[in-house]
Amino acid sequence: MKTIDIIDNFSDLDRVRFDDHQEYITYFDFLKKAFNKLIDSLKARSTDNPIEIAILKEFLQKYLNTIELLSMKYLSNADEKMAIDLSDSSFPNYLEVRKLAADREKADQFLNGLPTKEALKQEVIDYIFTKKAKPQHLLKKLGKVAYYSDLKQPNYMLPFTEGSIFEIGRGDDGSKRYIYSWSSYDSMTNRPFIYLLVFEFTNETIDILKEGQQAFKDLIKKSNHDSSPLSVIAKDIDEAYESIKPKVLKRIDIGPIYCRYSKEGHEISKAIQERFSDDDFAFFYTTEIVHSVGEKEVKEGGMFSKKSYLRQVFFIDETNIDSLERHVSEVNKYLIATHPVVQHLNGEMKQYIEKLTIPPITF
Repeated sequence: MKTIDIIDNFSDLDRVRFDDHQEYITYFDFLKKAFNKLIDSLKARSTDNPIEIAILKEFLQKYLNTIELLSMKYLSNADEKMAIDLSDSSFPNYLEVRKLAADREKADQFLNGLPTKEALKQEVIDYIFTKKAKPQHLLKKLGKVAYYSDLKQPNYMLPFTEGSIFEIGRGDDGSKRYIYSWSSYDSMTNRPFIYLLVFEFTNETIDILKEGQQAFKDLIKKSNHDSSPLSVIAKDIDEAYESIKPKVLKRIDIGPIYCRYSKEGHEISKAIQERFSDDDFAFFYTTEIVHSVGEKEVKEGGMFSKKSYLRQVFFIDETNIDSLERHVSEVNKYLIATHPVVQHLNGEMKQYIEKLTIPPITF
């Protein structure tokens, strides 16, 4: 998708900018609190696969680090204002995350023309002692140096962020089975997506953890289309190489947060803004899963072709409206919220509680 196409996709609510510098400070603090609560809530998910929980925590922490980077960028430069999506997201706009990737490319060039962070800190201390005043110009420069220095680290989320491959056993036919994770920042919803893929690798001549790893990651990046149904992504991966057999693909859609910042007019947002404090929120996230139930032989070039391949058969649960609409095997919905909000939803908006896979996690 071209840049202009992405920009045109955003409405005014998708790219709101605050007028006051203090509003950004409060906003960043709110996001950090919400994501820390979400990370803490995973400790209660003791019955879930520990590998999946560890991966989810890792990527949530990376997104938290992304928020920290954005706060460093914009709080050190009052002249620039970050765009925020206040419609079914409440997160920074996708383009802001893409700008981080662009800034990372020029980090070395920027840092080469400035003093080190340690030297600037000493200048700040010397200025305060001699001038008895706060050196705003030095603090601004120090903020930029800290921002570009941290950009060189790999522990945050970009529009596409690679994960790791782990061997987790063997399939029914003896093929090695692996799990791979990655994340993306969806340009349509302005929300982070986390993916987990369980696959079998049948090529015995290549070690996918060594010489085959980068080619595999490039394939995943090429196949990742956030706006596509999960079954389409799984099918693209399945058709890319005969030796890669996707067995389970999970997508975790983080958000939205309905809160003081939401302006889409959702009934939960209205209730929170009218009845509760600025610290109250309802943080939803959804998992979609598509899994293979077997294989079928597919002939290339039609029925008269001699070439045939085995392709995965992905199950779509047509008895469940959510699964059918999303073209997946299973949909699970979760909620973490403050106790007063959950009480209100239980009493006045029961339909949102009834759709959850497990009871809401409160704090």
